[in-house]
Amino acid sequence: MSVIVLCEDEPTIQRLVRASLATTGHQIHVAADGEEGLALIIALRPALVLTDLAMPKLGGIELAERIRARPELAGTPIIFISASLSRVRGLATSSARPEEVLKKPFSPSELRAVVGRYLDLVAPVTVAR
Repeated sequence: MSVIVLCEDEPTIQRLVRASLATTGHQIHVAADGEEGLALIIALRPALVLTDLAMPKLGGIELAERIRARPELAGTPIIFISASLSRVRGLATSSARPEEVLKKPFSPSELRAVVGRYLDLVAPVTVAR
C-alpha cells in the first residue's frame, strides 16, 4: 500500500478522488492548499502527488518546484489536475514539470488509469463463503 497526497481546495474534487481511489489499496491524504500539502509531502514522503494548479497560499506549480528542489522528494511523481491545459504547456523544461496533467472534469476511470501508471492498483478482495 502506497501513500498518495492530494492537494486540492475544491471539496467536490476531493470527494471524487477519494471515492475513485477508495478500492485501490492506497492511503489518500488530502490538503486544502499548497502549504498544507507541502507539509504533508515532507512528513509522509508519498509515492504520488496529485495537485490542483490554482490553490490558496501556494499553487500547484510552486508546490511542484518546492518538491523538485528537495533531493529526498525530487523523484516523486506529480500529476497536475487542471481545468486549463494552457497553464502547463510551458512547463516541459521547467523544474515544476509534472509527469502528467489530468484535465478537469475527469471520470473516476480516467483518474484510476493515470494513477495506475505510477502505482499498482489493488483490486478489491472478495472472500468466498
